[in-house]
Amino acid sequence: GAAARGVLTPLPEARSEGEAVGGSGVILVGDDATRAAFLDRAGGAAVLHIAAHAVVDGTSPEYSGIVLAGAGGDMVTVDDLGSLALDADLVSLSGCKTAGGYVSTGDGVFGLTRAFLLAGARSVVSSWWDVEDAAARHFMELYYAGLRGGQARDTALQQARNTMAAEGYPLRDRCAFALAGATAQPVAALAASSSGRPGAVTVPVAVLIVILIVATRRRRRRA
Repeated sequence: GAAARGVLTPLPEARSEGEAVGGSGVILVGDDATRAAFLDRAGGAAVLHIAAHAVVDGTSPEYSGIVLAGAGGDMVTVDDLGSLALDADLVSLSGCKTAGGYVSTGDGVFGLTRAFLLAGARSVVSSWWDVEDAAARHFMELYYAGLRGGQARDTALQQARNTMAAEGYPLRDRCAFALAGATAQPVAALAASSSGRPGAVTVPVAVLIVILIVATRRRRRRA
């Protein structure tokens, strides 16, 4: 069933994560992180990075969604995503169990990852289990550094895991995130954003949207 939204807790590292990976993109935080703002901006984004609590319903996938920090406790649901036409090369769902959902024999998992892919995203990074807040931030910082360096998205993911392994992070923290969709190509908008080479390929501006949840109590793990 769906997680209880009334007990959602702060993600103290989410703002730092957003600032680290956001670059010159658009960042929605606090009261600005509303459902209306997300739906208005998401369609034109080359990269969507979402650091937030997720509600994953294992029996009714249409009720799964992303909990926003804006007034009123808005949530972007799987049904909302079905109405979008995304042009995102990459969507990163930096929360707990964002790869989960309703499992149908022969058809796989119906949840947020599938919804973003069906809406037009070329690839989605999501998590299979709870991930420690600071570890999630560090993983994403490493991952985006690799992408900005021109690495293919699967190479950047593995490199982030390897770096965290060398730093002593446990398997649970360094291997929580998985990649679905396109894997072997760089993310052009991110690679180009850090390229100062004359004649570099011109790509559409990456609009990076970061949704942060702020609640009343602190907890170490994202959900």
